[in-house]
Amino acid sequence: MQFTRGDQNYSDSSVTRGVDGVGGDTLRSSFQFGASVEVSATIFPNGSISGTVSGDGSVFPFTFPPWDYSIDGTNFEIDLWGPDGRCGSLTYPTVDDLQLEYCSGPSPDQQPQSSIDVPAHSVSLEHLWEWSNTSGRFVNPGSAGVTINPELPTYLLTHGWDGQLSGNRCGTLPDDATCAALGSSTDEPEFAMSSVGAAIRRLRGDSVNLLAWDWADVANPNGCDVSQWLNGPPEVQEAIQNLLDHPSFRNIWEVFRSDAAQTLCYLTSFNILNDAWRSGLAARGEGNKLGTALADEIAAHGAIGSQLHLIGKSHGGAVMGQAAKALKERGVRIDSLTTLDTPKILCLPWTNACYVNSLQFIEPPAAERTFVLYYDTLSRGGLGAPLEGSSSTVANIRLSPEHAPPLPSILHLWVAGNDDCECVPEDGSMSRS
Repeated sequence: MQFTRGDQNYSDSSVTRGVDGVGGDTLRSSFQFGASVEVSATIFPNGSISGTVSGDGSVFPFTFPPWDYSIDGTNFEIDLWGPDGRCGSLTYPTVDDLQLEYCSGPSPDQQPQSSIDVPAHSVSLEHLWEWSNTSGRFVNPGSAGVTINPELPTYLLTHGWDGQLSGNRCGTLPDDATCAALGSSTDEPEFAMSSVGAAIRRLRGDSVNLLAWDWADVANPNGCDVSQWLNGPPEVQEAIQNLLDHPSFRNIWEVFRSDAAQTLCYLTSFNILNDAWRSGLAARGEGNKLGTALADEIAAHGAIGSQLHLIGKSHGGAVMGQAAKALKERGVRIDSLTTLDTPKILCLPWTNACYVNSLQFIEPPAAERTFVLYYDTLSRGGLGAPLEGSSSTVANIRLSPEHAPPLPSILHLWVAGNDDCECVPEDGSMSRS
């Protein structure tokens, strides 16, 4: 482990993990190391490392994921680099109060290495759910907490504005005929992110930790607004469709200048826009809450997987974007962030000021790779937009509506799959795929 800085007046402090002098991973510190620092680190049998660097009132927690490496010998060595020879007065570094402790447990040759099964551990966070192969959806583990194998990649999903992991009967598809056309029925409630979860399980099998974060208590406290939208009086549905068909719907100024302004009143009367705005703002705080909770868990008990992939639908993309930022500040690597039609609509011309814009909370992206999937066909209910600017780590993916069911199915809801209907029964985890 290497702790370095250029000079206390710069901002280049870092922690590096390497073998035989070759660095493998480097984490940039959240503060510049000063004249002295205090370091605490724990090296786990699977190669992961967790610790902190503190000094001058600041603390940088860091975590390195599991790593397959071997070290010959049993010695512990500290190398101290010399002072800058250009200084008029040289101060040579020292080490004080060194403590080495071997945690109780099996001897080193009996401890599991990364190529051997590592016992899974339990993570107890109030809003963290886990996938059930039997139910074909995410379930609340209760006080037992979710079970995580730190040797496997972890996929963490979350829902959007109207979603509930526990299932709701808001009915985002308005009639039985639409579900019947898909070979399903509307008898069962919608279980948010169950289609995405089933797709991951089908692709990766049981070789991943599959989790979800529930924030339904703040995502939409007013209830089934989308259901009101789709199942309201005919004149309301017609007015909403007129608004969606308006070519300048994304431009709030043009909307207010046009006859379509009346449709905003219909929308506002159902609190749809207001609730969407409030939900988007709540997503930012929820993301900070999630990121802090996970960082604390990792600092206390080690890595929660060999990789960490975050996926969020609608405003849930903002939750995951903010969580990624909070985790990165604590030294946790996010391997990928995927957003599904995270909204950015009703914007003032030539500005980034929008009535609903939770996409802003993803910027700047904190993950190693960011995938922004979006529909921009407003007449079909696509509310997303690409991230602006160019970056080699960001991929904007515009989705075609031709692969989605016809109206009254809404693209913004369909982007995460057919959670709305009871899918054609299959064995095990695919029962709601």
